Amino acid sequence: MFFGKLLASALFVLLALGVLIRFARRRRGETKVEQQSPVWISLVCGVLAIVETTVVVEAINLPVRFDQSGFEKGNLLLVVAMLLVLFYAQRYVLRRLLAKWSTASAL
Repeated sequence: MFFGKLLASALFVLLALGVLIRFARRRRGETKVEQQSPVWISLVCGVLAIVETTVVVEAINLPVRFDQSGFEKGNLLLVVAMLLVLFYAQRYVLRRLLAKWSTASAL
C-alpha cells in the first residue's frame, strides 16, 4: 500500500513539474518549432504506455474496475495520468533518439 501511494505521489510530482517547465519555456519564448515525427512513434509510445500502465496497476493491485472491492474514481484518474505521463515521456525520448540518429547518419 505504501508503494502504491509513493508511486502515485511521484507520478503527480512529475506531471506538475512537466507543466511548470512547459509554462516557463513559453514565458521565455524558448519553444522551438519541431519537425513532424513519423506516425509510428506515436503508435509505439501508445502501445508501450498501455502495457506499462497495466503492469504497474497489476503490480500494486490498484482496484480500477467497478466490481472490485476498494474501487474509487480517483484510481481511474491515477491510471489516466500515468498513461499520459508515460506516453509523452516516451514520445519525447524516441523523438530525440530519432533526431540524433538522423543527424548522425547524415554526416
